[in-house]
Amino acid sequence: MVNIRAGLHQWMILFIYLVFFLLTNWKKSEIKHALVFSASLFLCWAFLSMFWLLPILINIFQIIQHASSVYQEIGFTWLDAYNLNSVQLIDAFRLMGYWALDSPYKGYPYYYWSSSYTTSLFILIGFLLPILTLFALLIRQSDDVKKHLLFFGIVSAFGLFIMMGSLNPLNLLFAEYIPFFVTLFSLPYFFGGIFVVLGFSVLAGFSIAWFFSNSLKGIKRKCLKGISIVLVFLLIGVYGFPIWSGEFIYPGNELMGSSRYDTPLYYQDAREWLDGQENNFRLFALPYSKLGYMAYTWPPAGFNGPDPSPSLLNRDIVTGTGFGLNFANELAEFNISGLSKMLGIMNIKYVLVHNDANLEFMENNSWYISSAPQFSKLNLCDKGTIQPYSSFGELDFYKISDDNFRSHIYPAAPILVQGSINDMFEVVNSDNFTIGNNALFLSDQISESQLELLKEYISVENNDIPTITFQKINPTRYEIKVENATNPFFIVFLDSYHPEWEAHINRELYVFNEMITQYNNTGVKETKHEMKLTIMDISYLFKNPIHDNRHFLVNGYANAWYIDPLEHGIDENFTVTLYFKPQSYFYIGLIISGFTFIGCGGYLFWDRRKRKTAKLQI
Repeated sequence: MVNIRAGLHQWMILFIYLVFFLLTNWKKSEIKHALVFSASLFLCWAFLSMFWLLPILINIFQIIQHASSVYQEIGFTWLDAYNLNSVQLIDAFRLMGYWALDSPYKGYPYYYWSSSYTTSLFILIGFLLPILTLFALLIRQSDDVKKHLLFFGIVSAFGLFIMMGSLNPLNLLFAEYIPFFVTLFSLPYFFGGIFVVLGFSVLAGFSIAWFFSNSLKGIKRKCLKGISIVLVFLLIGVYGFPIWSGEFIYPGNELMGSSRYDTPLYYQDAREWLDGQENNFRLFALPYSKLGYMAYTWPPAGFNGPDPSPSLLNRDIVTGTGFGLNFANELAEFNISGLSKMLGIMNIKYVLVHNDANLEFMENNSWYISSAPQFSKLNLCDKGTIQPYSSFGELDFYKISDDNFRSHIYPAAPILVQGSINDMFEVVNSDNFTIGNNALFLSDQISESQLELLKEYISVENNDIPTITFQKINPTRYEIKVENATNPFFIVFLDSYHPEWEAHINRELYVFNEMITQYNNTGVKETKHEMKLTIMDISYLFKNPIHDNRHFLVNGYANAWYIDPLEHGIDENFTVTLYFKPQSYFYIGLIISGFTFIGCGGYLFWDRRKRKTAKLQI
């Protein structure tokens, strides 16, 4: 989504120039050339970017919906972000007005240097920018120069218009009647600022250059040169002082981390320990982050930003606003007694407690769930099913009992829960509930036809579960060997539910690697993983997967498929491929981008040879 918005804003500048060029040029040949060149440039960019552009465009509505749900979890909306980042016109002229410049967090400023810009000197210098910009438009120049200066004036005006956001009545109308306007410009200060900086820098630079190279002679010429030097010093040396002084880099304080930090070495030790465990599992980290951001007390002055732990530890860490957040909320309220069982059906093997977390920063912050008592060792040791297991520096790992831990993929005996996730929590918390091969299907999360199929399946007494062996080929593809499937059964896949996850039945048995783990509680075997991205997986776009009606949401968050060997006309031994369909869009985009790159390179080589040959002929 970020790439899409950045691309649109960049192309918006070029589009404004194209419109301006067409309106100020009347020669048909030039108009035709401009249109052809602009279209060719856009197509080249689009085709070269297709490897990331195509998957995003196909899933753009789901991406926007997910971003909206994330905002909702912290009590925010797109419109709230739009309003917060709108600035007054008088401030936009000085490239100021951003809410965080004058706002503290628990008494500490977000920007220590911002107070300087409220002084009379800096306000005066700030208004030099729009004055020089206006001066450039008033200088008498040739028509061609004047035309280009006018373009940058239009760019500046457009940027100021965007920066005002909801403080501009026209923007409010656009927000109401133009779809996705607020989504596209949800940060008007930053997105409008791109245009303002571009326009102001060219126009102000032209004005200063005019002072420096004026045709006057004698003392007047020297005075104008002196004025131009002073202006450059004021605008760059003084107005941009945080960059030259280093104050632009946040120094940190007792509460908020700095922009300078050292990653503690114990993260490397923990990663080596985790890498030694080849089977597939997740971590559940405390404190819990709703947005994937964390605050740590790392030396020398702390860290605050996107959580690097998943990369540092090379493991998936449950975070965000999905099922993990529902569970974290229950945990914070001490509502989960069957803690280990719930973690087990989330494919979580270890609870990771960050003792290096900055709890003071997180307390009462809607981005985190950080109630201090939830980190106590007594709370984690749930009747012996979660035990302290290993520690590395400030990182404590608590292991889920093997009886409760679920493998990433397993054959399931379904349990129908009438109700929602809260009802599922009550079932799991009950003392008589054991996990085994069980999978929890919530009546609120499945369709009517799926509910009928599930009831019919449960009513049959003889539902033998087959033997399963699985192998991870890459994060978007898993191979499953099914043996002795004499009856219909369910396969559960403990990845977040997505309708684009597909299950394909293959009669030919896949050749699996050597076994690395066998789960005694389910009989599932896991073989050595691979990290093999195969572009031929595009073929899954043209294959028929198991019908969508057989794809269930299970355990409150995961995927499950109902498979009937008779329905598919297969024997009791076969292979199931789980494949994430959008990966094929990436492969298609990669092919398009690759051929476009080769084509552009070939064209440049051919054009160079052509020009060289033409010169030799002359």
